[in-house]
Amino acid sequence: MKKEPDWMRDFRLRALQRFEKRPMAAWFAVNMPDLDFDDIYYYIKPTSGQVEDWNDLPDAIKNTYEKLGIPRPSGSTWPA
Repeated sequence: MKKEPDWMRDFRLRALQRFEKRPMAAWFAVNMPDLDFDDIYYYIKPTSGQVEDWNDLPDAIKNTYEKLGIPRPSGSTWPA
């Protein structure tokens, strides 16, 4: 899928196995008890190119920008 070398995929898979075996840190478990690591997107394959206009962005991306506090770029092609 990611067109990576076999050694890199194997390295990532070994790292994942080690991560899954480790117990959750007590301070983390208290602060984030409902975190579901299976519900996190660690990699999303790009599906399309860049857009030229703010209105052409998918709503999910606009919402993510807003949640993160990323300001809209100024200029005529990116309306405020």
